[in-house]
Amino acid sequence: MTARLLAKVSCVSSLLRCFAVTLAVLICPVFFIYSYCGVSQSSRSQSAFREAWDIVHNQDADKAEKALAPFLRDRGLGHEYLLLDSAICLKHGDHEAAMLRLNQVESTGPVREQWLQLLGQCQLRSRNEAEAETTLLQLASEYPENFDAHYLLGSIYYELGMFGQSLYQLKEAGRLRSSDPRPHAIIGAALFLYGRYKQAAESYEQAVRASLPKVPEEIVTALIRCRLLENNFQAADSLISEHREYAAALRPLKAECLWAMGQLEEAVQICKAILIEDEENRDATVLLTKISIQADRRSTITPQIERLEKILSKKPFDNETRYLLFQCLQKQGDRTRQQLELSKIEEFRELQARQGQLLNHIWAHPEDAQARSELADIAEKQGRQEDVFRWKRSADGCRRRIERLSPPEQ
Repeated sequence: MTARLLAKVSCVSSLLRCFAVTLAVLICPVFFIYSYCGVSQSSRSQSAFREAWDIVHNQDADKAEKALAPFLRDRGLGHEYLLLDSAICLKHGDHEAAMLRLNQVESTGPVREQWLQLLGQCQLRSRNEAEAETTLLQLASEYPENFDAHYLLGSIYYELGMFGQSLYQLKEAGRLRSSDPRPHAIIGAALFLYGRYKQAAESYEQAVRASLPKVPEEIVTALIRCRLLENNFQAADSLISEHREYAAALRPLKAECLWAMGQLEEAVQICKAILIEDEENRDATVLLTKISIQADRRSTITPQIERLEKILSKKPFDNETRYLLFQCLQKQGDRTRQQLELSKIEEFRELQARQGQLLNHIWAHPEDAQARSELADIAEKQGRQEDVFRWKRSADGCRRRIERLSPPEQ
């Protein structure tokens, strides 16, 4: 009896083991296939998101919106879709709508880098530079290879007049994406402001190379001006010849090159042609006056005085124009007006000297808001309204930045 019972138990055990093995054989492939499909789907989703992210950032808003259409049909891409839609809202200039979408996205996980980037851009668009700086520093810290983190930080610091910090971030951005002309162009502008024309020209040349085949006119013009100011007239002339698409706009600079290289008559003809089209053209008037003084063409002095006075009526602190007016009056022997113009020139030189001191000061002391306020005052005295606005914003931004970074009072 016992033997038969043991035999039955052994048989049942064998059947159970066979059933377990059979079940495992059947279930494991199904589980493996299900797991593979889940991972594969996730991998495909991330790949599709990265591809769409690149499209959104490299195309205009309308094309990007069309590229986003497949994500509208994919219910499994909620956060990714919201991020892409937020980026498109920013392209359309609607930072509030972009922020509404960002607020619905979790700030952790595989899309954290894009979330931080868009948050920083939204804060910048809403003129909240202090919060944008914090966000972008966090982005640069967690994702040091993110181009936008360094480029946007460099832009913020440039606007705040924190030029040392700006150059550091922009150089890093240029390293990460050498094909983008924007970091090089801003570096060139900062160096130009400090009179470092050779270094500025090198940065603008990088911007030109990065912009090919279609180089923006403002970059070409800035590079030519740098070459002229460092007395590299042959290089400036070659650049003008290379960029014939801007020949009309570059005529005053072409005339200046010809004058510097001793081709006075050719320079005069270009200036006269410009003044026929625009009799108040400042650059052509200034150069023609310089040539008249240099060649001692007294017959042309009187009409040049009239043109110079028209320019100064609109830009009273154009010191180059005022000094030329002083020289013309000297040729005419008008001592009374000479003294009047000379006193104004000296006043302007004092302002320029103080401006240079303040620029050097804020390079070494980037947190000094008062120095920026004084630069705004100087710009106002000189009638440079764009610079007044810029330096006032810079001073306000520095004060807010200091308040944010200062420890709370106990």
